[in-house]
Amino acid sequence: GVRRFPEALLATGFSYDEGEALRRSIRMFQAFQDHGQTLRRPGAAALDLAYVASGRFDGYWESGLKPWDCAAGIVLVKEAGGRVTDYAGRPYEIGGYDILACNGHLHEEMLRMLKPFALCPRSGSTLPHHHRQGHAGLMREAQVKGSTAGLIELS
Repeated sequence: GVRRFPEALLATGFSYDEGEALRRSIRMFQAFQDHGQTLRRPGAAALDLAYVASGRFDGYWESGLKPWDCAAGIVLVKEAGGRVTDYAGRPYEIGGYDILACNGHLHEEMLRMLKPFALCPRSGSTLPHHHRQGHAGLMREAQVKGSTAGLIELS
């Protein structure tokens, strides 16, 4: 993978949720586009992550993925020496709402671009001025109501 941000080929996906989640995805895409990045949106998270691991893509970000969308790809990226975090730079946890994966060389610069969209871990709202309930918040809400049906925990 490349070591300089201006030469990077990045990929992303857009939320299937309507409303604020989709607008947030478009704002992130626009932030990278305004920075002059070459961007792709293939549409399959597992393939995008495999491409990061293989070096075809230098970085990838997306929000709202399910564990089955990204679990195998995360293993590939990590085994290839890449980094996988959320937008605040915290280690990505399966079931997390935001994922950033890259070749390792560009991670800090991509984080700088995505941090304004990072979700607060407890409230689910973004830092500091966007509002959105994150996947972790939805999981807590389901657990409080006593229903965890459909939730998957991988260790």
